[in-house]
Amino acid sequence: MERKNDLAIRVKEANELLFKLFERLPDMLTEHDEADRSFRDRCYERWENGLDLLKMFIVMSEEFGSAINDRERIIAVAKQDYKFEATIALHARGVRVANEILTLLREGFPDGALSRWRTLHEVGVVSTFLSTNEREASLRFLAHRGVVSAKALAQYQEYLPRSNMKPLRVGDLELAQGHRDQLIEKFGPEFKEEMGWAFPIIPKKKGINLFDLEKATGLDHWRPRFKWASDDIHVGAKPHFASLGMAETALDKPALLTGRSDSAFADPAHMCVISLNLANHSIPTDYRNKDDEIILVALRTLSDLLGETFLEIDRATRKKSPRAMQGENEQEN
Repeated sequence: MERKNDLAIRVKEANELLFKLFERLPDMLTEHDEADRSFRDRCYERWENGLDLLKMFIVMSEEFGSAINDRERIIAVAKQDYKFEATIALHARGVRVANEILTLLREGFPDGALSRWRTLHEVGVVSTFLSTNEREASLRFLAHRGVVSAKALAQYQEYLPRSNMKPLRVGDLELAQGHRDQLIEKFGPEFKEEMGWAFPIIPKKKGINLFDLEKATGLDHWRPRFKWASDDIHVGAKPHFASLGMAETALDKPALLTGRSDSAFADPAHMCVISLNLANHSIPTDYRNKDDEIILVALRTLSDLLGETFLEIDRATRKKSPRAMQGENEQEN
């Protein structure tokens, strides 16, 4: 009985607390919104030249892909060109992710931007792999969605009703599994694997992964950066100073970052445009005209300029901790 009374008291006190918080919610939101706006202004003032170039690069890339899609789609569909379909769809996805990276930087989340680059890197690698192989690879890539969907529906069904999600319609799972079985019969038993669409170009019957695609495209030198970008996606022990957002915080004054930071934008920004440019170049040359090729050259130049601009801003405005300054003095001596 005493425990029930204690619980009732805690519930009553919690409700009273929530009531008070709801009363001051408008003031709290106004206060934090003003602080956020103030941060955005300071952040943009610092990184303006670089952020403007990043926006320019993304817009140019979007218009580049959109123009080709609008101009060439009818022809590609008539030719059943799976390579066009796969690479143009990946290009659109890459532009969207790049816009997310830009937004995260503007809002002061460089670690989030780096994490989203991980996805953009995958887009660039897969696009490059498809563009440098025959159309059959793109057909297999597109068709593999049927294998992924069947697996997802089976898992969805497995966790009903514990997941408290809406039940599947009768026959949906069986229909998806039947389609999967037809695909495996058509493309071979390897097709049921996680990245089985890349077989037999990558001659592994099981366990094909992104690293295999990186090696096949000569992009495996990005593996250390990929692992770095994965650090904030997977939950493991991580010291406070390992975050980009804490790059300018004194090492002798540890803190736990929970919000915004305007530190260390250079790497995620430059990596973003390099990977997006892989998707730009992956659109088949059959559908690119002289003007498109000129745009690609301009984008390469802009990519280099953007990288240099972000580095110059970083060097000119970087806030240095006592330990970082000590390290630089030791190097000079």
